[in-house]
Amino acid sequence: MGWRCAIAPMPKTALVTGAAGFIGRHLVRALMRHGWNVTGLDLSAQPNTLKCRWVRASILNEDAVSSATTQCDTVFHLAAHAHLSAPKPRIYDDVNVKGTAAILSAAQRAGVTHFIATSSAVIWQAPFSEGTVTEETPLPERHEMAGPYARSKWDANALLAKAAGSSMRITRLYPTVPIGPGDVGMTAPTQMLNLFMTKPPPAVLDTVFDFVPVEDIAQAHMNAAVLNTGAQKQFILSGERWTMQTLLAFLKETSGKRMPTRTIPYAAARTAAGIFEPFQHLRGKHAITSVEGIRLSSARRSFSNQAARQALQWQPGAVDNALKTTLHWLGTGPHQP
Repeated sequence: MGWRCAIAPMPKTALVTGAAGFIGRHLVRALMRHGWNVTGLDLSAQPNTLKCRWVRASILNEDAVSSATTQCDTVFHLAAHAHLSAPKPRIYDDVNVKGTAAILSAAQRAGVTHFIATSSAVIWQAPFSEGTVTEETPLPERHEMAGPYARSKWDANALLAKAAGSSMRITRLYPTVPIGPGDVGMTAPTQMLNLFMTKPPPAVLDTVFDFVPVEDIAQAHMNAAVLNTGAQKQFILSGERWTMQTLLAFLKETSGKRMPTRTIPYAAARTAAGIFEPFQHLRGKHAITSVEGIRLSSARRSFSNQAARQALQWQPGAVDNALKTTLHWLGTGPHQP
């Protein structure tokens, strides 16, 4: 009788750019729970809760990026300036566009097998647009984008689409509005919830959100890395549509706090943002209410996640649970997940 030696498969290796960001933190922890060897790359210091190899560097640092991509099977590219307002708008092109080009080039040189890029559903949300979006829905023209953030994501997506014919497998993911605990950088949705819990505005815009739990977005990334999705290489990660009125009613019931009952016309909100946003920029801060955010709020498009459900075997969870954990996290402080 002969001997047979069972050789355990080598753990998969991944680089996660933007590893200290909102989705990035959840993705790193999920990968490590499933036995991946993970390298996190971010400008921020390594969070205490992330016990992976850490490279503290800009995605525009060629030497650091080249070193980090060496011997990685998979690159998850999440690094981006995700705020809808910036004192120096050049950051959108530097980080979101040039950063994507730099990581993409480094991954190709290193022989990375799979490049998974996190884009955003905002590239379909031209102001006042309507209708249901699938992965086959044509994108609006670049000049129709709501502002510099959306334009930069449109440009980065164009780079990824152009590179899709290379030998490296490229998958693009388009989350709608991530919601959940751990948004240390306080992106626009979390800022909004925090504002409602602390200093509710006197009036709100009549708008619609498509919320999706951040932990489920991380799961979709993992599924994209390990499943054979065939010819489908683009996936919209949408969740549940909530009107502003539904959200305020939920927040009132959950927290017991009074919520705004009046609405502000779009034109008035757009004018106010145009006046106050530059003052916030002069102070070196992101504006809580930005012109781009107001313009995005006018879109009424819905998003289909059927492709992700089928090819990624993905099922987003309940948004009300994600909102409750977010409110709890906001109330505990300091903001560490």
